[in-house]
Amino acid sequence: MSTLRVVRVRTDVPITEAKASVVVMPGMMVEPVAGGTFVPHSTDGSAHPKMFAVENDLIGRTIDDEYAIGERMILISPRQGDRVLVLLENGEEVEFGTPVTSTGNGRVRVGVEGTDDIVGFSREAFDMSGSSGADGTGRIVIEVS
Repeated sequence: MSTLRVVRVRTDVPITEAKASVVVMPGMMVEPVAGGTFVPHSTDGSAHPKMFAVENDLIGRTIDDEYAIGERMILISPRQGDRVLVLLENGEEVEFGTPVTSTGNGRVRVGVEGTDDIVGFSREAFDMSGSSGADGTGRIVIEVS
């Protein structure tokens, strides 16, 4: 598990703001819904759009501070080759270079090239295979594809 404390690891893309329709954690993939608000990415095996909620460090918030319903979030759309810190799904295990895709709940899981749309590739090894559904701490650095 990464010891990094920021979602934007290596990227210089501009940030945007949007309201959360539901509770969102920094490091989650997000997507727009009706009314211009955002929710955790909802399509398992998809990688579009590649947008992520990031911590609002402008007001002293960290990657551990979730966005409440209706709160303005900070979002990024990283480019290919950018690195971001994302939430790995409970029960997953990745090695360096493992492809990842959306789980359909804002987190990522191991992806299958040729079957899933790949969000990126893990830049570290991490084992969440023994974690329970209550363990929300698993974050990994990925390089966006």
